[in-house]
Formats: sequence, C-alpha cells, structure tokens
Amino acid sequence: VAGLMSQAKAGGTILSYECAVKKFKNFCTEKNYKYPEISEKSVLHYIVQQDKDKVSLATLNQIRPALSLVEQLAGAKTTAFSETASILLSAAKRRAAECKPPTKKAGQLPDDILHVLYPVCFLRAMKDWKTADPVMLRTYVRDVIIYFTFCRFNCFSKLRAMDLEDNGDSIRITFPSAKNDQYH
Repeated sequence: VAGLMSQAKAGGTILSYECAVKKFKNFCTEKNYKYPEISEKSVLHYIVQQDKDKVSLATLNQIRPALSLVEQLAGAKTTAFSETASILLSAAKRRAAECKPPTKKAGQLPDDILHVLYPVCFLRAMKDWKTADPVMLRTYVRDVIIYFTFCRFNCFSKLRAMDLEDNGDSIRITFPSAKNDQYH
C-alpha cells in the first residue's frame, strides 16, 4: 500500500501520514478504542485531546487526511469525520494558528532589481549568445517569474518547459503545485 500511495502522494506526505496514524493508533490503544475501525467518538476524543495537548497546527492538519486514508484502506462505508468532528478540528486549527508564528517569507526584492539585473544577466547574452552564461540567464528568468507571479521558490522549481505557453504578447504559466499558508 505504501508503494502505491507513494505514486499518489509525495514521500514526505506519506511519512507524516504514517506518524499521524501511529499517534492515533497509540491513542486508541490507550483509550480502549478499536483500531483500524475509526469511530466518530474516537475522532472527537482525539481532536479534543490534541487541542488539550497544544499540538502544532501542522500536526492538526495531518489528522483528517491521514485518518481518511486509513478509512479508505480499511474499506469503511462511512466516514467518522462528522460535521461535529469537522467543526472541532477547524476550531482546534484556529486555536493552534493563534500560537503559531507567521511563516517567514523571503525578503522583499527592491523595486528596481529587475532593471539592475537586466544588463548584468540578460543583455550580455543578447549581444553575444555564444558566450552567454546560462546561470546568469536562468537567474534572471527565475527572478522575473517569481517577481511577477509572487510564487514561492519551491513552486518555481517544479516548473517544466511544458508549463510555460508563449501567447505572443504574454506568457501563460501553469504551476503544477502551489502551497499556501491559509492562516497567515
């Protein structure tokens, strides 16, 4: 199953899900709940306990997807994540987000940085393409894309040639993935 899931989810995601599932399984053993049969009561109790233990927002964010995966793999006909469980989980996430320091963003580039970089990185290549420095060209293209799209570097680094479409007077960029911090 882990091999199949690695094709659908990133390796880091699978590892974090395994950790979240192990914590839930230990909780079920300690509190005498059946596992892998996940009940609404066990989920509610677990969410309340996690909030009481003041776990991180990242830990709370893993609960639903990890346990939903367990439910799917166990062949559950219904989910234990009732409306009440969803509300409690959202409330716990909001409370954890209040304690979480804001995500550190990259420093802001000066407004004129592209004008400063243009003659250094790009203009030389236009004058003599045989001696063009690919690192300088790549640096300039990366800075232009990040500057105008506000994307994160990890989103930029996943771009492929097929994700950029030349429309003549504009370029359409389709990011294969993007990650956002919705609470900050």
